[in-house]
Amino acid sequence: MGKHFGFSSGFGVNHIWSGHGHELPKWGCLSIHEVPAFVAAIICPGAQVLCEFHQTREGYRLAIVRGAKGCAVLSPQMDNADINFYSVVTAFKVHRGRNATRVGTLKAKKAP
Repeated sequence: MGKHFGFSSGFGVNHIWSGHGHELPKWGCLSIHEVPAFVAAIICPGAQVLCEFHQTREGYRLAIVRGAKGCAVLSPQMDNADINFYSVVTAFKVHRGRNATRVGTLKAKKAP
């Protein structure tokens, strides 16, 4: 579910709802339980992948943006089995003019 420590500090559903819950209902995200669907609508085929080139201890953060759906900031992670994945740090509706460079576009997963 994540944790919210304050402005620009935290991660996950709790952080998103605590930081943006006052503005998300006007875009159809009416409760904390709908935050995962809001994020999923952002991180989908066609979304632009932007790199902020902001170095963290885990690596570079990426912002995934899909026009009218919003922006999700991700952080690279590695589990105990050395599997790489991205964790959702936050998500919001309006792309706030972050200084980022487009590095790719998400594509649909190909059927086996």
